[in-house]
Amino acid sequence: MSVLFAPNGRINPSQFQTGALVLLGIGFVLALVPLTGNGALIGVQTLVGLAMIYPWVVLWRKRLHDSGKSGWFLLLIVLVWFIISMIASQIITMMFAGDMMQAMEDVTGFSQMMQAQAQLAEALALPNAISSLVVGLIVVFGANAILKSDPEENRYGPPPGVEGAAASMDPATQAPAQAPAETPAEAPTEDPDQKT
Repeated sequence: MSVLFAPNGRINPSQFQTGALVLLGIGFVLALVPLTGNGALIGVQTLVGLAMIYPWVVLWRKRLHDSGKSGWFLLLIVLVWFIISMIASQIITMMFAGDMMQAMEDVTGFSQMMQAQAQLAEALALPNAISSLVVGLIVVFGANAILKSDPEENRYGPPPGVEGAAASMDPATQAPAQAPAETPAEAPTEDPDQKT
C-alpha cells in the first residue's frame, strides 16, 4: 500500500516492478470489461481507470526519486508510453477490425452508430488488453533497467530500506544501538529489626 499510495520517499527496482505488475494486472482485467457488453460495468471501468492514475504517478515518482531524478521526468515516460500505445492500437485495429471500421463509415443514425461502436469495442477488447499489457511491460521493464538506483542518500531521502536501519543506529558510534544494560539486582538488605 505504501508503494502505491504514499507519495514521498524512494522505492527500489524490485518494489517498483511489484507495484507496476499489480497495476498492469488490474489494467488488463479492466480492458476486458467490454466483453461483458454491460454498459454499467463500462462506466465502472472508466472510473477505476481514472482512479488508477494516482498510484501510477506515485509509483513512477518514487522510482525516479530513487535514481536521483525529478518526478517531472514522468511526463517524458507518459509521452513515450502514449506514442507506443497509439502505434500498437492502430496495428491491432487494422489486424482485428479493419472490415468493421470500413463498415462503420456507411452507418447512418445514432443508434446504429452506438451499436457498431459496441461491437467494435467487444471485438477489440482481448487484442487491446494483450497489447496494452505487452506495451506496459516493455515500458516498465525498460525504464526500470535504464534508471539506476542511487546507493547514497539524495535530496529525496535515504535509499529504500535504510530508514529502519538508520533509526536503529547509535549516532555516537554509528554502530547498532544496544538496549541499556540491566542493572544487577541489589542484594537484599537485612532489616535491623528482624531477628534471626
